[in-house]
Amino acid sequence: MLGVYICKSCGLFQLKNPAKLKQQLKEMGVDHPDCPKCQGCVVGVDVSYAQYSQMSEEERRDLAERYVTDRKEKKILITGANGQLGHALNKLLREKGGCRIFNTSRSAGKGEYPVEILDITSEEAVRQTVREICPDLIINCAAHTGVDQCELEKEAAYAMNALGPKYLAEAAKEAGAVFVQISTDYVFRGDKEGAYVEEDEADPQTVYGSTKLAGENFTREAGGKYFIVRVSWLYGEGKNFVRTMLKLSETHKSLTVVNDQHGTPTSADELARAVLFLAERTEYGTYHASCEGETSWYLFAKKIFEYTGKQVEVLPVSSQEYKTVAKRPKNSVLENKKLNALSDFRMKDWQSALEEYLKELGY
Repeated sequence: MLGVYICKSCGLFQLKNPAKLKQQLKEMGVDHPDCPKCQGCVVGVDVSYAQYSQMSEEERRDLAERYVTDRKEKKILITGANGQLGHALNKLLREKGGCRIFNTSRSAGKGEYPVEILDITSEEAVRQTVREICPDLIINCAAHTGVDQCELEKEAAYAMNALGPKYLAEAAKEAGAVFVQISTDYVFRGDKEGAYVEEDEADPQTVYGSTKLAGENFTREAGGKYFIVRVSWLYGEGKNFVRTMLKLSETHKSLTVVNDQHGTPTSADELARAVLFLAERTEYGTYHASCEGETSWYLFAKKIFEYTGKQVEVLPVSSQEYKTVAKRPKNSVLENKKLNALSDFRMKDWQSALEEYLKELGY
């Protein structure tokens, strides 16, 4: 039985034998056939040959619109769009223009932008959504990020942090899309002297870290065009350390904060800027993207109150004095070695990014 294929650039429909095509691509060592008309990327269409043969010309034009990429308008699918990075990406993309954004999450949203429901732990739902949209870029911001909760919900954490990226990466490859998987410093052991670089060996010490590493590995194994972007100490629109400190300052004159865990506070706006910078390039692989510099949670809190003029005494405590279900890394500092080597692109230092974020909050 013939399969129906289309060029994402020029819209030329093609009928091919899927088994023979798969064998040809394997022999050539490529993922997609080239269009004989324009050498564009050819992908499979989600209709059968029998359905296609019965379509009118108007129906075929409507079908082509789903798959053909308008060169002036890129299609971008964002999963986990209700989260901190999802908000930052939408803000930046709306400012830039020139793209159609498809936002999805586990729950719908009607705030600043519409968000449709997509369960990324469902392989069928992921494939159907990607085939319907046929995006050029997929950015996976969805994750089970409750570090302590992951220890208690191991299956749910694996489904969201490992299987979700697997299904998305595979669907992205099938659609010829670039896939961006957001990862974490928790894939490392967290006791290195000095900052972690991309080539350092992963050795997660928590369920959260091990499931995120599994998501990285599944992304690589899918064999498509991918970027794995690791970040530490993220804050943005929603619940985060900065907002927690500000809220506590309303009812507390003093606070105790851990002083023996180090990392780089990173604003979601800066991470969004780095992700979209990478997405325009072809040097695929694994990158670190945290704000420049490093600090401790204790000094981070002090800086928050300094910039906002809050009169709150911050008292340092050790990790031993502040017990948690999951082990926290002592060192979460990530060096943007590969990102900085690409060009003169640089992420802001963490103090400048924090000051900018607080100004947006009205401080």
